[in-house]
Amino acid sequence: MAEMEVWFAFIFHLKSAGEPNAELSDAIFPLVIQLIDYLEQQELLKQGLDKDVEAERLYALVDGLALHAMLEPARLNKQRMIRLLNGHLDYICCSEEPQ
Repeated sequence: MAEMEVWFAFIFHLKSAGEPNAELSDAIFPLVIQLIDYLEQQELLKQGLDKDVEAERLYALVDGLALHAMLEPARLNKQRMIRLLNGHLDYICCSEEPQ
């Protein structure tokens, strides 16, 4: 978790220093978009979902889990995070195999 603490400290420093146009990409959001696209291409994503909204929602979940795992590791351990992510993926994915 030390890497995440350094990342958050760096981000907060840049934001508080008022750094204009600082490119602060953790590369997670593009991966989330790729995942949502993949689920759609494989016909695993539930019909009618707004892909942009679902990408933002999953990104927020991953980001929030990372932050809270750093702040409260005893409460939010690896197994709990896996259950939460699996639950969200179950929610956005079809329960049946594509035909």
